[in-house]
Amino acid sequence: MPELDFDPEYLRRLIVKMRVVTGGEATQMAETLEEAAGDVWHLNVNRKNGDPLNQELEEEIGALDLDHKLELVALMWLGRGDFGADEWDEALALADERRGAPTAQYLLAHPQVADEIASGLDALGFSHIMEDGEY
Repeated sequence: MPELDFDPEYLRRLIVKMRVVTGGEATQMAETLEEAAGDVWHLNVNRKNGDPLNQELEEEIGALDLDHKLELVALMWLGRGDFGADEWDEALALADERRGAPTAQYLLAHPQVADEIASGLDALGFSHIMEDGEY
């Protein structure tokens, strides 16, 4: 099982924010993620460019170090089935090779990004992160 550089609690909060920004179902997670997400689940509406929460999330992702950005992209690809768990290193290498556009804009252009990242975590054996915030 690969090791991720992300703090699991931070990654959990980031996925919740992505669900809110992309119009996902963060409201269903309110009970288990109350401490992780603060009041963010109350904002479960479709977000558009120019929205303050969208801009905040873009800035937050943009401020991540390169390794974290590559992991997010690779997790999304893994979650949507572009790679298998045994191809994690290849997914990371391709994410590095293809970086060009801002990572946040690339990720948030995919409406299912939060669910795909969560599915990527599941494929790597980290599905419990969304419940307990630990590896």
